[in-house]
Amino acid sequence: MNGTHPASVRGQARLFGLATGLLSGLLVCLMLAGCGYVWRGQEGSLSENSVLGNGSKTLRIKSVEQSTLYPWLTYQIRSLVRDDINARSLAKWVDDGPADYTLTVRVPSFQIRSYGQYASASQLYTATINMEFIVYDGKTNTQVWRSGNIYYSENYENSDEESAIRSILELAVRRCMDALQQRF
Repeated sequence: MNGTHPASVRGQARLFGLATGLLSGLLVCLMLAGCGYVWRGQEGSLSENSVLGNGSKTLRIKSVEQSTLYPWLTYQIRSLVRDDINARSLAKWVDDGPADYTLTVRVPSFQIRSYGQYASASQLYTATINMEFIVYDGKTNTQVWRSGNIYYSENYENSDEESAIRSILELAVRRCMDALQQRF
């Protein structure tokens, strides 16, 4: 007999298994971090990659260009953009006056269609939007960045028109903000 107790061998095996698992997990985390993956709650650290810098600059909306039959769409877009800029800490929002950057939001197309019978409980809406963000230097009014057209379409079943419109706008603004936040 070599003097090792079977219980201590099992304990050492468990420790070895635990250490191997922890090291494997750490290796995966390091690999993901190296690829640019960010854990939930660390999104603010991406603001250094933002077109707007580290979040200390001021931003205001220069205009919302849209030609739909929904005149209130402009105000809803302004509100969503302001809320998303503030939530992501991409810039300090100003409503008017001078700003380091100005933003023009273009909506070349927006459409909502309903399918189904009005008397039935089943109503399907298809909402599509094409949106573009253009950032200008606030002092020189030169274009700093342009998202290009971002197209989004979604189907909404058993929904009302207002909530379908609100949802498609939120998703489109979020996609444009994602592009703004990550300059590549």
